[in-house]
Amino acid sequence: MRRLLREGTSFLCKTIKEVMTPFPKVINNRCLVEEAYKILRENKIDQIPVVNDFHTPVGIFDVQDLLEVRF
Repeated sequence: MRRLLREGTSFLCKTIKEVMTPFPKVINNRCLVEEAYKILRENKIDQIPVVNDFHTPVGIFDVQDLLEVRF
């Protein structure tokens, strides 16, 4: 949304399908924190959806989570 907001608010009248990332980066809930950090750093992103083995969303991992575990 941050990128879309730079262009104004006209996207608010679009469908989710029109503005979503079709194939977002995700991590498995069994992923190690080190692996998650690497993905965040390499892709210059602050958050990544967490999915289970069935690719069902189960949470979101935020770069701030790393501070809580003193990574």
